[in-house]
Amino acid sequence: MTIISSSAEETLTIGKNIGALLKGGEIILLSGDLGAGKTLIVKGIAESLNVDKATPVVSPTFTLVNLYSARYELVHVDLYRIDLEGVPGLGIEEYMDNNHVIMVEWADVSREYFKGKLLDVKIEYMAENKRKIIIQDIPG
Repeated sequence: MTIISSSAEETLTIGKNIGALLKGGEIILLSGDLGAGKTLIVKGIAESLNVDKATPVVSPTFTLVNLYSARYELVHVDLYRIDLEGVPGLGIEEYMDNNHVIMVEWADVSREYFKGKLLDVKIEYMAENKRKIIIQDIPG
């Protein structure tokens, strides 16, 4: 599925729509350039999963992993500073079950590491406020 977003608000709504379909156990692999809207998708999914609105959902660029309590615990991972060999050391495996949803920003470096219910979300820059968002299931 390909969706064109013309604003940050639309990108957030796309995240909410994805979140509404989640049943737990999904691993969502996000890719796109810096500032493409990966974290906005995560924020939309977090809102849909009922993460407390008082909890700021931010990219874990330096902490690498953020956990948010929600309908399914949301595990937000940022691999911007990590290569494939560093992924196992993050302890993500303990969250690969039906009680969690894992969101992986900068997933390009680690696609082959993740197995299970995978959803690939690629965000491509088109113009200042316009993005092409390509969403597809990855057979696993």
